[in-house]
Amino acid sequence: MDQSQKPQYTCTACGAKLEYAPGAQALQCPYCGAKVDIATGRETPHSNDSRYVVPMTIDRQQLQNAAYKYMFSQEDAPDDILDYATFTKTTLRYVPCYVFDGHYQAVWTASFGYDRTERYMVNGKMQRRTVTDWRPANGQDFGDFRVMSYAGEPLPGQVVAMVESSSGLENMKNYDPAYLINSEVSEFAATAEEIYQQDGENKVNAVIEQNIYKHAQGDRQRDWRWKSEVQKESVPVLVPVGQMTFEYKGNEYTVWCDGTDDGVFSGDALPVDTERSKKIHMGHIPWVGTVIGAIAGYFLFKETYTWWAFVIPIVVMFLFWILRRASIKSYSRKLKQRSLTNYEGGRAYPRQSVLRALADTLGVTVDF
Repeated sequence: MDQSQKPQYTCTACGAKLEYAPGAQALQCPYCGAKVDIATGRETPHSNDSRYVVPMTIDRQQLQNAAYKYMFSQEDAPDDILDYATFTKTTLRYVPCYVFDGHYQAVWTASFGYDRTERYMVNGKMQRRTVTDWRPANGQDFGDFRVMSYAGEPLPGQVVAMVESSSGLENMKNYDPAYLINSEVSEFAATAEEIYQQDGENKVNAVIEQNIYKHAQGDRQRDWRWKSEVQKESVPVLVPVGQMTFEYKGNEYTVWCDGTDDGVFSGDALPVDTERSKKIHMGHIPWVGTVIGAIAGYFLFKETYTWWAFVIPIVVMFLFWILRRASIKSYSRKLKQRSLTNYEGGRAYPRQSVLRALADTLGVTVDF
C-alpha cells in the first residue's frame, strides 16, 4: 500500500493528523494524548480530559486502618485474621466517573383513587365495605438533576456503589495534576454518551419518576405514565479510592476504601471460622434432643403431667443455646478487639513485628 492509500485519521480532540500504524486498534495523538479507536473513529477519553477531581484525603496508613476495621467487622471471620494478615499491596487510586448535570421537563398522567365506605344489606344485616372511586389526573413537572456514573474498567458492584456515593463529592475541585501525585489513575473506558445510555439515563429517570410521584393524591394511585425532555451536561471527574490487598493462610483478599473517608469500606468475602461455627451448631443438639424427648414424654405421660411440664425444659434448653452462642461470639469479638486495640495503640502484630525487626536489621524500608 503506497502512502496515498494509507487510511487517514484525525484526532477528534485537537484536530491533528494521526499517523496510521498497521495492525493497531487505536491511535494516540502525540499532541494532546487522546486515543482514537481505528474501527469507529471514536475518541477514547483519558484522565487528562477530567474537568474536576475529588481530592484524596486518606493516606496509606488510614487505608490499612480501614482494612483492619473491615476484618474486625466480619463476625464469621477467624479470630486470628488480624494477627496473621500480611499486606502485599497498598494502592491509592483515582477512578473515572461522569457527573450528569441537567434540567428536565415532564408531563404525566395517572389515576388517583379515593376510598369511601359503602353500606349494604346481606340477609337483613347491615354490612360495610370500602369502595375506591378512580379519577384521571395529569400534570407537568420540571426540575434539576445531578447523578454520577462510574466510567472505568469493571470493578465489584459494591465498590462502584461506594465510588458513586463518595462522601467527598461536594468537595470537587478543578482538575489539577498536583492532586494525582503519589496515586495511580485509571483511564476512562467509554465516552460520556455511552455511559449515559448504559447507566446514567436510568438514574436520571429514577430522579424524574420520584419527583413525579410527589404529585400523587387520594388514597391510591395507579396507571402512572410520563415522558420527559432532558437537557444535560456531562462532566468528567476523577474520584479517589483506596485498595488494600492482604494474604491470610495462602489466600489473597482485597479491601476497598472511600478515598475521602476511611470509615467507608468494602471488601472480599473473608474465610469463615469453621471451628467456631461447628461449636455454635453443636449447641443445637441439647435443645433439639429435649424437644424430641418432650414430645415423646407428652404422649407417654400426658395423663400424669400437665403440658407445661414438657414445655419448660424445651424453653430452658433453647435459652441455654442462645446464651452459649452469644458467649462464643462475644469471646471472638473480644479477641479481635484486643488485636485491633494493639494495632491502634501502635504495637505491631506478632508476624509483622518479626518482619519489621528483620527489615531494620537489613537497613531496608518496608510498608506494612
